[in-house]
Amino acid sequence: MRASNLSLLVAVNWMTLVASTSIANGTGTVFYMTPGIGACGYTNSSTDLVASVSNVTFKAVRGATANPNDNPICNKTIYLRMPHTSGPVAFSVVDYFPIGNSVGPDDVGIPKYYFQRYAPVDEGIIPNVSWSIMST
Repeated sequence: MRASNLSLLVAVNWMTLVASTSIANGTGTVFYMTPGIGACGYTNSSTDLVASVSNVTFKAVRGATANPNDNPICNKTIYLRMPHTSGPVAFSVVDYFPIGNSVGPDDVGIPKYYFQRYAPVDEGIIPNVSWSIMST
């Protein structure tokens, strides 16, 4: 497939995603994924395509229970669109983080391994990201 066709396919898929789900706008933050088990109960490595969402997003999902391992958001695919990228990047939700002074409810954590491909790790954020959770 030629690059121009791939770019068009990605753009069409992103537009379909935008039309079918809600889009969150926030900041991408460095997710220091320590190999091991996240809130969803999955064991991951620091190079897996995984992400964390805010505890607000994690707890607001319909069907969320007291046991975070049973949260329906776990292992859902989120598509993250960042400035200066040709299209969205897919990550699986495996954890959540508390919101605080430097992160908000619509922020998403990106593992350091992938974050450094898009922004300097020492800056710690990628402003103006948009993302959506795939419903299926």
